[in-house]
Amino acid sequence: MFEQPSIFPSNLKITNHKPLIILGMHRSGTSLLAHWLTNCGFNLGEEMIGPGNGNVNGHFEDLHFYRLHETILRRNNKNYKLSEPVSLNYPPKLRNEAVAIYNRRKSQDCWGWKEPRTCLTMDLWKEIIPSYNCLIVYRDYHQVVDSFIRRKQKAIQSLQNPFEKAIQKAKYQFFQQNSAQSFLDVWIEYNRRILEEVSQLASKNFLVISESKLPHLDYMVFNYLRQEWNYNNIEFSPIAEIHRANMLTRQTQDYSFYPEQIRVANILTEELKSLEHQTFLKLHLK
Repeated sequence: MFEQPSIFPSNLKITNHKPLIILGMHRSGTSLLAHWLTNCGFNLGEEMIGPGNGNVNGHFEDLHFYRLHETILRRNNKNYKLSEPVSLNYPPKLRNEAVAIYNRRKSQDCWGWKEPRTCLTMDLWKEIIPSYNCLIVYRDYHQVVDSFIRRKQKAIQSLQNPFEKAIQKAKYQFFQQNSAQSFLDVWIEYNRRILEEVSQLASKNFLVISESKLPHLDYMVFNYLRQEWNYNNIEFSPIAEIHRANMLTRQTQDYSFYPEQIRVANILTEELKSLEHQTFLKLHLK
């Protein structure tokens, strides 16, 4: 028997128009993940937010998604520090804008986006996008809270007016404990919504990884993206080329959280770890 020759050229790469959505709380490694994926060849946007306080290498966020999400939150009298399980309203004009963003991108190959506020608006995107994959990254809540605090302190330290700097520093030190508790509430709400989204996805359509393990799993994640999710037109780029060991601080200050906050945060952490274990099994079976 002779082997039937393929009717397709051997060098033909089939395109994949299914978006890759990066989900994760602010200060949790989403920029590192998006930076790496961009280096591998993913199209995460043409007009990106540049470097800033706390993200010197850039945010790797598409301005169109960022502006839309910011507008949605403002229309609901909210901001990115949402800390309660409220349903957001999407006026027709903003819903149409979301559809227009998707329509402009949907024919692209190996595309997606990273914008942490997406965690708050997935109910909108699920109505618009028929099929997608989610790459989810999470970080220890102590470290996330501490990162928010240090970013604010850095912003105050950069003030040029000595009088204003002294006032802002004293003011923030006085309210720092309350800020830490508020930031933990935000961590809880974002990750609660992430877990809610995952519960509605088929296991094959998501991966969950802690940011601390990402540098050790880059090649396996890349292979999964190509072999299982069929993002064929990408090339491996080691995350070590952009990752530094001191990029994310591990040692944190001691903050006094409410017992109920700690209880809920620990439950969510265990659920995320369980999903991460499932991810390890998926990656190792490839």
